[in-house]
Amino acid sequence: MNELMVKMENVSKVYSSSSGDVIALNNINLDVHVGELVAIVGKSGSGKTTLLNIISGLDQPTAGTITLDGVNLSKITNREALSIRRNKIGIVFQTFGLLSLLSAYENVELQLRIAGIKYPERDGYTKDALEQVGLGSRITHRPDELSGGEQQRVAIARAIAKKPKILFVDEPTSHLDSRNTRIICDLFRKLSRQDNMTLVMVTHDQPLIDIADSTKILKDGIFS
Repeated sequence: MNELMVKMENVSKVYSSSSGDVIALNNINLDVHVGELVAIVGKSGSGKTTLLNIISGLDQPTAGTITLDGVNLSKITNREALSIRRNKIGIVFQTFGLLSLLSAYENVELQLRIAGIKYPERDGYTKDALEQVGLGSRITHRPDELSGGEQQRVAIARAIAKKPKILFVDEPTSHLDSRNTRIICDLFRKLSRQDNMTLVMVTHDQPLIDIADSTKILKDGIFS
């Protein structure tokens, strides 16, 4: 078995409010190996998105430790955490977050600029990522000229363009038809098998679950 990319140990997340505490995650343990494709499934409100946010360093646990690519996320500075997110992590959110005045190409290319990737390498990475999600002919279109499914694929292209070590995706095929779902499934399998990229997917979609190396069922903040 490959080395570990993610290790969660006794991780809990509690949200406090005037009406009392809400336990989003309860003493979670999880190992994800390099190149592994993991599906996280569960009903709405089970803690899936919270789990994804904590593994990716976007949120902090109330208790427990998360190690990502050998780095304990609780022991690094904000600047170090930002560097990890820019250079090692790709994230696809349920809300795509595309910039409305930029084309599909520019939305993807901007992330590579931020990551410090130079031209012409940046140009090649951008075009390759858009080709991989089936949008090579739509690169000049702005978000309002794209369907919801096409916008979702631009968001996926943006996340994979910088060739991250690990990709976190939250319902990445929710707006896609069966044909484009298959394109994304094939892409994720290729990223895992050929590029040794680690993928953690929150999904309800059976085709994505079918390609996963392992499936974790989350219920009320606990793996069942």
